[in-house]
Amino acid sequence: MIYITNYGYLHHKKRFRFVKAKSLLNKKMGAFYRGSEWQIQKKDIGCLGDKKVPIELYAEFMAWYLSEGSYSLREKGEGRDAVFIYQSEKKNFDNYEAIEHLLIKIGFKYYKGDDTFIIRNKSLAKQLSVYGKSDKKYVPVDIKNSPKEIIAIFLEIYNRGDGSNEKSFINGWERKSRKRYYTVSKRMADDLGELILKIGRRPFFYLRKRKGTIAKFPNGCCTRNHNLWQINECYACHSRLARIKKKEIPYNDFSYCVELEKNNTLWIRRNGKVVWCGNCRCAVSEIMAMPEYAEVVT
Repeated sequence: MIYITNYGYLHHKKRFRFVKAKSLLNKKMGAFYRGSEWQIQKKDIGCLGDKKVPIELYAEFMAWYLSEGSYSLREKGEGRDAVFIYQSEKKNFDNYEAIEHLLIKIGFKYYKGDDTFIIRNKSLAKQLSVYGKSDKKYVPVDIKNSPKEIIAIFLEIYNRGDGSNEKSFINGWERKSRKRYYTVSKRMADDLGELILKIGRRPFFYLRKRKGTIAKFPNGCCTRNHNLWQINECYACHSRLARIKKKEIPYNDFSYCVELEKNNTLWIRRNGKVVWCGNCRCAVSEIMAMPEYAEVVT
């Protein structure tokens, strides 16, 4: 396990040590680390169809699309290709206005439908089609490989489109609001967790088992086809040993190991909780065979 001493935890010094899990069974001092310090060079330009735009606008547009959008690619003679971004002008006027200003900045021609922005752009529709339908959506690699400032823009907009903010109080004092992100795509949930990690926070995953249940809307009811992933953005990036229930469990079966090229340090998740963890390291030792004619001295 990757372990931080109690001194390192209290004085905010990331003095990591690799220790055997068994040695921590009865230990109450120290902590595990669950955050990160992501650093990468900024990319200035992003592509949206045939347009090159500042990376900030690219991240903002992709967040609106992945949280509130869809595409349509038509066969010949069936109409025009289009991208749709849905938002209610009456219920969420601020979001509606923000989307319209964004489309104007980028330079897209658009039409307004019933609480929908319609962009008839074939190259844009083809580009966005690779991100799939709602249950297959995922975050573009160039956003995941952006600096945390760009990632923060993406998360902020995605939260406005498909998220919520939870407020809590302790002794009458309001704590920092906790952001929540929602998706029916397992891959998108994993990607959102990675982005939360890269801005220096910690994700917590929770699967709401809603598949097959009935959803009620003002215009009728429908049956949900997918479960819903909820990803919480948490501030605490350490897990103190004093608060962890630890026990040794007998195990007599196969075990499998993932080995990385460098450091052999993994970011793991179990029951929705994440932590940095050490791992086994495989080694191969050369054994020289003894020649048949060699004399053995006893």
